[in-house]
Amino acid sequence: MTMPGSGRVSPAVYRRRRLVAFLLLAAVVTVVGLLIVRPWAGAGPTDTSASPAVTASPSPTASAAPDTETSAPSETTSATPAEEGDPQPCDESVVSVGASTDADDYAAEAKPELSLSVTNTGAAACTLNVGTSQQQFIITRGSETVWRSTDCQTESSDAVVVLEPDATVASAEPVTWERIHSSPGSCDGEREAAEAGGTDYRLTTSIGGIESAETTDFVLD
Repeated sequence: MTMPGSGRVSPAVYRRRRLVAFLLLAAVVTVVGLLIVRPWAGAGPTDTSASPAVTASPSPTASAAPDTETSAPSETTSATPAEEGDPQPCDESVVSVGASTDADDYAAEAKPELSLSVTNTGAAACTLNVGTSQQQFIITRGSETVWRSTDCQTESSDAVVVLEPDATVASAEPVTWERIHSSPGSCDGEREAAEAGGTDYRLTTSIGGIESAETTDFVLD
């Protein structure tokens, strides 16, 4: 039998000490594991503002592409009949064409300014193309045609207007005659000067083939 103070430990005490040591070791391992697995625990909330979330750009939708079918102009016909009550094209019988110059007598260096006017002599409004594509100025001397505005004309335009009854439309700008002869084959070369020194000339105008009822006479000095 072991006596007290002999220094020997009983098996029961030894087992209790081993159990305590094992529990202490387990507690240490658990704490170390938590520090490794969750290093941010207790450090407060994470700041996510430094790394903004990346969002994908929206893919273009079908409406962003041009609609090639609807963007093309639709075809229309220029032969649409006028509705009832709209002005109709003028009949030649109601169109009166006038011719005028800015002077009756021109000095040696003066150039005649030629003008044209159109009057609707009918009782109803009507439409007429009064553009330069329809205008013509003709200067004659006796039976000779000296100059025609359409001989060397390079540009022209249409201008359809509504002529009210008794209304007159005049050319916006006069046509200047350079006091020279003209012919379709002489436009690119030097042309002959018109005879002056008191020579009489006559101006006739027309629009759409309708000639002026009266002519205008003038003199080149």
